[in-house]
Amino acid sequence: MKQTLAFVMMLLMVQGVAYAEKEMDQDMEPAQKYEQVKGKLLEQIEKRRGLLDSFEGCVRAAKSKEDLQSCRQDHKAQLDELRGENKEMRGKIKENRQERMESRKDRRKKSDE
Repeated sequence: MKQTLAFVMMLLMVQGVAYAEKEMDQDMEPAQKYEQVKGKLLEQIEKRRGLLDSFEGCVRAAKSKEDLQSCRQDHKAQLDELRGENKEMRGKIKENRQERMESRKDRRKKSDE
C-alpha cells in the first residue's frame, strides 16, 4: 500500500510539472509564471489527495472482501479518469512545444537568408 501510494504521488507530481509547463506564456513576468505554475501544481496535488482520502475512507469502512474489492475498483476508475485528463494535457503541451520549435526554425531560416 505504501509503495503504491508513493508511486501514485510521484507520478502525479511529474504530471503536474508537465501540465504547469504549458501555462508558462512568454508574455508573463517570471514571478507571475512561478505563481501560476505553483497554483496549478497545488491544485493537482489537492485532486490526488482527495482521491487518496476517499479511497482510505472506503477501505476503512469496508466490512468484507467484496467491499474492499469494490473500493479498489472505484479508486482505479477515478485514477484512470485523472490519468486520462493528464494525458490530454500532456498531448496539448507536446503540440505547443512542437509549434514553438517550428516557429523558431522558421525565424532562424528567415534570419539566415
